Amino acid sequence: MSMLSDFISLIFPQNCSGCNAVLIQSEKGICSSCFIEIERLRCTDRNKKFVFGRTEVEEYVSAFDLTKDSALHKILHNIKYRNDRKSANILGVELGKRLKQLKFNEKIECIIPVPISKKKLKRRKFNQSEEIARGINQVMAIPVETNWLLRKNNLKSQIFSNRYQRAENVKEEYYLNKKKTLQQKRLLIIDDIVTTGATIQSCLEVIKKEEYNSIYIASVAKTQ
Repeated sequence: MSMLSDFISLIFPQNCSGCNAVLIQSEKGICSSCFIEIERLRCTDRNKKFVFGRTEVEEYVSAFDLTKDSALHKILHNIKYRNDRKSANILGVELGKRLKQLKFNEKIECIIPVPISKKKLKRRKFNQSEEIARGINQVMAIPVETNWLLRKNNLKSQIFSNRYQRAENVKEEYYLNKKKTLQQKRLLIIDDIVTTGATIQSCLEVIKKEEYNSIYIASVAKTQ
């Protein structure tokens, strides 16, 4: 099997999502050098009783601080715009390790990935937040709920929007699936990047906090 893997790697080499270098057999998605660079961005702070808009959550945790033109920045771009599903899962595992270290497995009952619209899902083939959530699940074995929180079919990109525009773009974009009742009462909402917090704020506005014991937020990266 090893010889076959070596042969396949030789014929169809895989490239690192961060620097485009050819990966060796033991590397998956992201090379060792980029992982070393990413480690320097690891976030060590945590925000208890954090407020998104008008909603207070129990805690907000991010795995990494995002800096422009870093390997992490390139990887997240490739996840979102070049269908790099594998790297989303890898970063989800890293976020899962951070959450497990903080004993989130004792705090939460289910993971809710921030949804994307059906149109975006058809175009991208996957939801990056869902893949990140599945990476967390590999570490913590907490169930992932993917069809409770939903998003309308708005394809407007946030990439060039300022803080106000981001908030307006996602206002009333999210809704709950009326056909599904969520039994768990301690929720973890997952996003790939938190910039202004507008997306999370919009998600929280449709979740009636009084119906849940606790709501936590986590992201792979946050902007400084």
